[in-house]
Parts: sequence; structure tokens; C-alpha cells
Amino acid sequence: MTPEGLRKTKQVEKTESISSSTGKKLNRLIIATLIILLGFLGYERFFIHGHEESLNETIVLPSIAVLPFEDMSPTKDQEYFSDGLSEELLNVLAKVKGINVAGRTSSFKFKGIHDDLTKIGQELRVEHLLEGSVRKSGNQIRITAQLIKVSDGFHMWSETYDKEYTADNLFLIQDEISKKILKELKIKLSIKDTNTKVNVLTSNT
Repeated sequence: MTPEGLRKTKQVEKTESISSSTGKKLNRLIIATLIILLGFLGYERFFIHGHEESLNETIVLPSIAVLPFEDMSPTKDQEYFSDGLSEELLNVLAKVKGINVAGRTSSFKFKGIHDDLTKIGQELRVEHLLEGSVRKSGNQIRITAQLIKVSDGFHMWSETYDKEYTADNLFLIQDEISKKILKELKIKLSIKDTNTKVNVLTSNT
């Protein structure tokens, strides 16, 4: 390579060649390109990716507390069933990754207390409350569940479930109702959790 262009080596005196300086320039260009590339990769890895992780950490998940379901049966003999249903609801909700659930001790502190739901929700530091009742008449049991928004105290969702009740199927009823309520809560609270696993309870009373 000469100032006049490419010429055959045998026709060029060594003193006329500029291949050495051209090679140095090419080396410097390659090094500069590598430095820029490494700088970009470092910026993307540590700054952009780190910023995205910090944003993900600040995402606030919906929160809920399950208040003890009230036994409204005429003879008031279904407390064990209503408490068991509340426990099972806490159990299935605790397995959902897309929601924060108040602990059992905190929630059950309000058992039998008829106070303003907004006040209870603020004390439990949750956005939503799930409350309900159990009524038994003969061999039929009626379960009512309600989702309350703490900020205004209004109902977001309510449903009633009627089941045939025997001593042999009370666990199955609790299991079935808790799954149905969980499905509704996921829709109402826009919860996305594909890894939720609900264990099947024993059928042995």
C-alpha cells in the first residue's frame, strides 16, 4: 500500500510502503470499537437491567385479609365449620404469589367484632377484606362470601353457595368453596399466578 494506491510488493521499495502505519491505524480502530462495545454492554447490564429490577421491586401487590366467617345458624353450632373455612381460605391465598395476605393471628383478632370495615382494614394495613357467613338449616348449608374495598367500604364482589351438608363431606365443602372463592378473587383483583397449587384435603372426617 502506497500513497498512490496498491502496488505489487516487488515493485515497491520498503521505504515507500505505508503498510505499517496503516496497520497501526487499523489496530487502533479495532481497539476503539471493542472499548465502545464493552462500554455499551456494561451500561446495558448494570444500569438498564438494574433499573428494571428496581422498578419490579417497587410494584405493589394487592393485599387482603380474611376475616373469620360468622356462624349465623339458628342454633349457633357451626363455629368449627366457619372457622375451618376461614382457615382454608387463608391457606389457599397464602400459596398465591401475586398477593399479600394478612396473617391468621391478625385477622382472627377481629372474630366476633362488628366494627367499621374501613377501620379494620386500615389496622390490618390491607386494601381488601374478605368476610362471610355460614348458615345451616337441616341438611343444607349456605355460605356467603363478600369482598370489601377498604378505601371506601363498598362491596366489590359477593356470592352465595348452597351445599348439602353431612358430617362426611364438610372438608370437601370447605375445599370446594375455597377454590371457587379464590378463582373469583383472582379475577376481581387481577391476580396472575400460574404456579398456584392447592392441596386436596383429607376426606376422612
